[in-house]
Amino acid sequence: MYLCSSLNKEPDLDILRYGIEVFLKSIIKILSLLFVGVISHNLPSLLIISISFILLRLVSGGFHFSSYHYCYVISISLLTLLSVLSKYLSLLKLDWTFLLISLNLLSITLLLVFKTSININRPNFHKKKMYLFLSIALTIISILVSLIIKDKYLSFSIGIQLSMFSQVITLVKFKEKEQYI
Repeated sequence: MYLCSSLNKEPDLDILRYGIEVFLKSIIKILSLLFVGVISHNLPSLLIISISFILLRLVSGGFHFSSYHYCYVISISLLTLLSVLSKYLSLLKLDWTFLLISLNLLSITLLLVFKTSININRPNFHKKKMYLFLSIALTIISILVSLIIKDKYLSFSIGIQLSMFSQVITLVKFKEKEQYI
């Protein structure tokens, strides 16, 4: 109530309640990721992968689970898996420059094919080209960062590109919703 009255607006408890719920659930996810990162001794990688994933998700949108619990379990599991996978993949002697660029180009291609998936309640929802441009720009920046740090921090480079690709996969529409006439 205080928040609504301080803004001189009629209180809308449902919207306020929803905002507080989203905030608290986000804090729980962040604390869980930190906890998993500390116990797995993989905190820096998990943070870099999470930040990369979240940044692209903010501008590209993507699939949403119907329940917070599914979202929580799947997102924590996915980000943890990506951090472990990037650590072990970095031990392989491969042409990582080629592989990182290829994965990045695949991400950009999927972005161009499937576009962004922005919620209709988001400000500037109608500016889909702007969100697509920002998504592609962020993906290009991610490969530049990955290539710059690759020689010293290969697992981070791999993690950044895997997180970008994983986020872009959430844009793929596997099943169209049924149309009712």
